[in-house]
Amino acid sequence: MLDTKNYKIPKIYSYLVLSILFVSLIWLLIWMNNSIPYETLGYLGIYIASLISASSILIPVPGIASVCVGSLPSLGLNPLLIGFIAGLAESIGELTGYFAGRSFSGSFKENKLKNYIYQKMKKNGYIIIFFGSIFPNPFFDIIGIISGNMKYPIRKFIVILFFSKSIKSIVISYSCYSGLEIVIGWFR
Repeated sequence: MLDTKNYKIPKIYSYLVLSILFVSLIWLLIWMNNSIPYETLGYLGIYIASLISASSILIPVPGIASVCVGSLPSLGLNPLLIGFIAGLAESIGELTGYFAGRSFSGSFKENKLKNYIYQKMKKNGYIIIFFGSIFPNPFFDIIGIISGNMKYPIRKFIVILFFSKSIKSIVISYSCYSGLEIVIGWFR
């Protein structure tokens, strides 16, 4: 049963959700119009794709592909900057799971996996958030939902996510920067 009578959403949460919706709408309009080629979107395109990818809850959307393709040397973008931009976008996008968990006061005792993660989050939440998000996995949404449900401090949540997602994106970006041209050369 949901208890939302005494719960007020702070303005910052509303602004974050509205910015995610706004960026998603812009991306959708660009995609539907097909008026702007994806190659010319550059850093903004990587930001939008990473934001949408991380915002989707339990639905795998390939945001890593935008980081990888954006890192092609022929596009002339900086792989380090791509990693930080994708890390920022993904850390903001993961707030959808956090807010989903924060918005209800349900219990996680009905599932052994969720209960296990919940108990571990009480002790070492920062470690679970960091290592759960540094590797690409579709199950991080569960950690985000549990973090929101247990009211893990949002500032800590975002900072941990920024560092872990940036590290992940920088590694992917430099790997694709170095290796994709070689792989593409094999098919020419």
